[in-house]
Amino acid sequence: MLIAALSLLSISIRGFSPGSVEQRVSETLSRMTLDDKIDLISDCDGYYSKAIPSVGIPRLRGSDGPVGLRLDGPTTAYPATVDLAASFDPDLARRFGVAAGRDARRQGVHLWWAPGVNLARIPQCGRNFEYMGEDPVLAA
Repeated sequence: MLIAALSLLSISIRGFSPGSVEQRVSETLSRMTLDDKIDLISDCDGYYSKAIPSVGIPRLRGSDGPVGLRLDGPTTAYPATVDLAASFDPDLARRFGVAAGRDARRQGVHLWWAPGVNLARIPQCGRNFEYMGEDPVLAA
């Protein structure tokens, strides 16, 4: 999640190529202390991370929700991710990711903690619906 957050911040600035994003992430990580890294991946205020001003990282907003963003107010509800996995359709998965990313950007969300990729091993688990399925090949 840490590298994803830093990559997101770099990508959101126009004019960065993939190589320059990787370079910026590496440089930023090298300047961060262990406490900075822990702060970045820790929840400090609801779904927000702490800002790390020493390296120019603002407070980031996260959202839970495997089938859409979990926010106050309107959001898109997507089918359970096991349905997406069962389609074996990479293009559908890409379109799902693009649509979810647009929703996140529109709502000011930087990090989305979904979809779940755990295997649904215990029927009593209340979040099995967000996993890609029981079959390791399907879930991959």
